[in-house]
Amino acid sequence: MIHTTLALLQQNRACPDRLAIFRATLGPDWPDDKPISLIEALDLAPVEDVIFGLQAVLPDEEPERDWIARTLAIECAERVEHLSDDPRVAECNRVTRRYLAGQATREELEAAGEAAWEAAGEAAWAAWEAAWAARQAAGAAWAAWAAWEAARQAARQAAGAAREGERAWQAARLRELATAYPGEPTTGEQS
Repeated sequence: MIHTTLALLQQNRACPDRLAIFRATLGPDWPDDKPISLIEALDLAPVEDVIFGLQAVLPDEEPERDWIARTLAIECAERVEHLSDDPRVAECNRVTRRYLAGQATREELEAAGEAAWEAAGEAAWAAWEAAWAARQAAGAAWAAWAAWEAARQAARQAAGAAREGERAWQAARLRELATAYPGEPTTGEQS
């Protein structure tokens, strides 16, 4: 089980406002150097704060932290893989899994990451061009603006619901990972 402390969070530049809320939740008598487990942190703070706090763990728990962070990261990437029809994205996820299992080199990982980054850039540019073309084709500026605004509002609402669902999944998954550490280093390449 990994732990952090208020002192480690402060040293790692946790947001002062969020840290103050966390401090208040723990109580005024909580010592700055008293360990707080990952599970306790998930009970007290939003998952995004807990994920930030992964960088501020006790030094001897860094291998476990690395395993948790890398496992969560690839699982999050795989959860949104279906949003891209570019095979470079799926290949990057596959190579990342292989790297974490010690079955791919850092060079393979970097090449797959560069290809996926290129695919993401191409997709973003294509989406912008499609949106611009749709706006131009709308004819009347007012109609285009109204349609765009309606789409933006609908997307915002859908994104909010999706964001909350994803936060819940991440918190639940972090709870599972907190007790699942296999005790092996996860540097990628095996020596």
